[in-house]
Amino acid sequence: MTTPLEVLIVEDHPADAKLMLAELRAAGFEPRWQRVEMEADYVAHLERGPELVISDYSLPQFDAFRALQLLRARGLDVPFIIVSGTIGEDLAVQAIHAGAHDYLHKDRLGRLGVAARRALEEKRLRDTNRRAEEALRESVETQRRAAALTQAIVNALPAHVALLDPQGTIVAVNDAWRRFAEANHFQAIDCGIGTNYLKACGTTHGAGAHEAALAAEGIRSVLAGTSPEFVLEYPCAAPGDVRWFQMVVTPLSPDRRSGAVVMHVNITERRVAEEQLRRSEEQFRGAFDDAAVGMALVATDGRYLQVNHSLCLITGYAEEELLATTFQAITHPDDLEKDLGLARRALAGEFGSYRMEKRYIHKDGHVVWIMLSVALVHDDQGRPSHFVSMIEDITQRKRAEEALARYVLRITNLHQLDQTILATHHPRRIADEALSDLRALVPCWNVALFLLNLRRRRVRLLASEGAAQQVHNGPVSAVEAFGAEALSTLRAGNPVNVSDVDAQQGHTSITRAMIAEGVHSFALVPLTAEGRLIGTLRLDRDRPGGLESEEMETAREVADQLAIGIRHAQLFQQVRRGRRRLAELSTRLFTTQEAERRHLARELHDEIGQALTALKLNLQAIAVGDSAIRAALVQEGSQTVDQLIAQVRNLSLDLRPSMLDDFGLVSALRWFADRVALRSKLDVKFFEDLGLDRLPATIETACFRIVQEALTNVTRYAFAKHAWVQLSRHHNELTMVVQDDGVGFDVSLVKERAARGTGLGLLGMRERAALLGGRIEITSTAGQGTEVRLILPLGAPNASPTR
Repeated sequence: MTTPLEVLIVEDHPADAKLMLAELRAAGFEPRWQRVEMEADYVAHLERGPELVISDYSLPQFDAFRALQLLRARGLDVPFIIVSGTIGEDLAVQAIHAGAHDYLHKDRLGRLGVAARRALEEKRLRDTNRRAEEALRESVETQRRAAALTQAIVNALPAHVALLDPQGTIVAVNDAWRRFAEANHFQAIDCGIGTNYLKACGTTHGAGAHEAALAAEGIRSVLAGTSPEFVLEYPCAAPGDVRWFQMVVTPLSPDRRSGAVVMHVNITERRVAEEQLRRSEEQFRGAFDDAAVGMALVATDGRYLQVNHSLCLITGYAEEELLATTFQAITHPDDLEKDLGLARRALAGEFGSYRMEKRYIHKDGHVVWIMLSVALVHDDQGRPSHFVSMIEDITQRKRAEEALARYVLRITNLHQLDQTILATHHPRRIADEALSDLRALVPCWNVALFLLNLRRRRVRLLASEGAAQQVHNGPVSAVEAFGAEALSTLRAGNPVNVSDVDAQQGHTSITRAMIAEGVHSFALVPLTAEGRLIGTLRLDRDRPGGLESEEMETAREVADQLAIGIRHAQLFQQVRRGRRRLAELSTRLFTTQEAERRHLARELHDEIGQALTALKLNLQAIAVGDSAIRAALVQEGSQTVDQLIAQVRNLSLDLRPSMLDDFGLVSALRWFADRVALRSKLDVKFFEDLGLDRLPATIETACFRIVQEALTNVTRYAFAKHAWVQLSRHHNELTMVVQDDGVGFDVSLVKERAARGTGLGLLGMRERAALLGGRIEITSTAGQGTEVRLILPLGAPNASPTR
């Protein structure tokens, strides 16, 4: 069933207004709404009495604070919710202090329905409280006026007094008797003095005859000494109205022989006041019993004298159960002394009323928060008589306040986490700070952060905070750590909430260790960055139950921030490592360039330079020699030129074979393999399965240089007899293997030398592969040869079409 709701929306984007209305409908409301953008329109619609105002924080010519100010200036108690995509923590707190009931981010409108319902419920409770207080004030004021009127009547009551002798004859009257007689035109001489009062009562006929007979009997009983006193209240029809009197007959003297005193007291005002008081008490009883808030009359010792139905609902006790107990028995022990202290001060006269928030223990055991308003009532002598207590159930309000406090704490800690992320570029330090903040937000026995490598399906502990001794001393299998089903759930971006570890089926070694440590429930929250699972938070508790929805939401927010922070820190470290590697590459590039220049200089000086010198000497000898000598010198010069051509050709091929550019990688590698075999007597076999399509130029160049480096190392260091070069393509991946049957080497030792910058060949191969998104894998065993395996993705983004 939907709830009708008049909504005024202050928003300049219709689409955002529609989203708000959709959330209200999803929460069970049937909104009748108006959207405004300008202040004048807003003020006009306020006059129509909306039940709820939802305002964007900032509009082009208007803002939420101005809208809230206009609402409060008109004295309107209308729930006001701020919705914005940009409002920060400080402005949000200012908005709450200014009177806003809640604030939401536009990207989290899922809470709008809950916030609206809570604000409306608080408004209803305020209205109910206000009406109950007004009813109580009116009732107390009515009682006060009735008591004051009764007291005034008693103090100002004139008495008509007559003295009777033992036979009942009137012997004297007072002035009040005379004034009454004169005012009512009685015909008796001297207002009845000398008249036998008994006979006068006996001869009364018509209206008042019955009361007169009763009065005569009463006077006789007092005169005869059979009754110590006689009292009779009766109506008296005077001209123009009916008055009530009270006849009081007492002996004139203790010996009862001197007659009697007859006193007629005009109690008309008292009788009227009593009738009014009776009606007032009936009204008070109706307001008391039907009040929407709890009402109670409480004795000064704490006993309940009277309670209403609402108080029974608040406490869970039946009326007879409350009347058999005291307020002390159902008050929370932590609040009892404060309540008793205020009651004692009221009884001592320090003040007449007090208010306080306190807790009741409901009959079923749960805690109920109430607002207690107490007024002390005094009797006619001014002594404390009893307390009037009004009890308003504020449990929902207290829960809302606690929720708001938790929300502010969460925002504060998330802000601190933001600052930590901004100030720190190391994943471990970010994790240490964040886990401490998370435990302040979500109470848990232990919390840990794990990083995942899904490609290798491995997980390692980055940081932990709490009581548990972690069982993860090194990288472990992700499936072993979390289970296949949980890992699948995390990869889908969803958390895992295990309420009872002992009840789980199929324990892993990790979960068994958790149980041994005392973990009874835990939750896994994914850390996702760039659409990829990079880690998880694990929150352990030493009791069953798991995380509640609000705690899970907080943990997910922390996880989202952690994922971003850790990813940024990882990228920062990658950039820093990249810069260091770039510097190393630059150094190696200069070193390699200088080495190549020295090699070229030696070749030009030692080989080509010497050959040119010999050719020059032959040309000089030809100029002065005879024909036979000239012919021999020409023949020798021709051979020298042939050697120079071959040397220059070999030198250019070593620098870059033209065959690689003209005919492609396969032809170039076949040529190079044959060339190595010819030069070194090494038996080199070449195999390929690449198809007819050529590879990108950058890949062909990298593969040729890596094979060139690998075979050069084989000829220099391996003492091998055979070598094999194999190229193959599988889907979008290229694999190239260079293998020999040489002496082998210690791979770890060579890697250490490369890290120190002394193994330039291995570093060069690795860098060429890394630039194309590939990798080099080297395996070697002493006496069993070496294998260099290159794996490259085809179509890599770093590949360039240039040669």
